[in-house]
Amino acid sequence: MTGDDWSLILTKAADVLGDTTGLRESIEGRQRVALYWNRDDDLVGLCTVDLRPEEFMGRPVLCIYTGNAWLHPEVRGMNLVPKLGARCWLEAVRRWPKHTHYWFFGSNSYKSYLTMARNLVEFYPSRHQETPEWETQYIAHLAQEIYGVEINAETFVHSSPGSRSFREFEEDVEAVLQEDPDVRYFTQLNPGYGGGDKLMCLGPLTLNNWGKVLMRSIRRKLRK
Repeated sequence: MTGDDWSLILTKAADVLGDTTGLRESIEGRQRVALYWNRDDDLVGLCTVDLRPEEFMGRPVLCIYTGNAWLHPEVRGMNLVPKLGARCWLEAVRRWPKHTHYWFFGSNSYKSYLTMARNLVEFYPSRHQETPEWETQYIAHLAQEIYGVEINAETFVHSSPGSRSFREFEEDVEAVLQEDPDVRYFTQLNPGYGGGDKLMCLGPLTLNNWGKVLMRSIRRKLRK
């Protein structure tokens, strides 16, 4: 990326994050960066991606890790992150066909948690089911490998007060909380998200889950 790209990214980030310290280093430490532009050549989204194949507890697995995700309101609801995940998944299936594939990210925003809760049938942690032991261990392993932290084994949260967090207005959160059980579940697990605490999230990239992603995308297009 050019110097102008970095200047624009950090300017945009300053508008939505409480603190941008270390953001450039965090982005540069990832394998890939996806940038989204509108028709006026203005930056409207960013997401970093890592593909991490390994063997964990006797299973060949691949984690598609997404981080540093930001989307301008004009492109929210367009499933840009799931679409990016789908492209990476197709690559993963081609390169690592015998691995089980997962989507992993750390959420300090109820909006990113809802991206998973709305689009997947099976995901962890979830208000619908307990997280199995193997998945619990894998989440803890990924948190250690990617973020270099240990998480609360019951809540899947890494507490990091003072780290980067989104400026989500309290009144907007409360309005959503009154109606959305997934948001209430997220804030119960991660009450410190406003200060930067991250909830570690894992979604198996199964055909069942991709089927829901596809159906939601089709319904969205039919409503237009």
